[in-house]
Amino acid sequence: WQSQTSGHKNPLINLAAGGIAGAVAKTMTAPMEKVKLAIQNQDSNPKIVSGEMPRYKGMGDCYARHIKELGVSSLWRGNVANCIRYVPTAAFNLMFKDNIKRMFPKYNKNTDFGKFAASQVASGAAAGGVTNTLV
Repeated sequence: WQSQTSGHKNPLINLAAGGIAGAVAKTMTAPMEKVKLAIQNQDSNPKIVSGEMPRYKGMGDCYARHIKELGVSSLWRGNVANCIRYVPTAAFNLMFKDNIKRMFPKYNKNTDFGKFAASQVASGAAAGGVTNTLV
């Protein structure tokens, strides 16, 4: 998995790891996202506006009603499209961060924490900028 000459990881491994991590993260948070959107958009739901259906009283109520009315699997409805949209962003961001981080001087986090943290933030920001330019 590492280059025999330089000892660095193959960027494609980081690309795959970032993509998988992004898909897992989006899948795990999909129910919370679904409930958040249902609560945020309830004022535009004609059934709620007309009084035919009561407003959600909170997240717990929204989860319970959503599962009762639409089923558990409905909490992940639309997740594939969400993953297709997000996976390239996560994948490129992880790949670019490790590659860009190599361009910065290496600092010891125990003795030069300020410089270490600044280089981490700078490499992450640069990776985010490159990712958002491409995706």
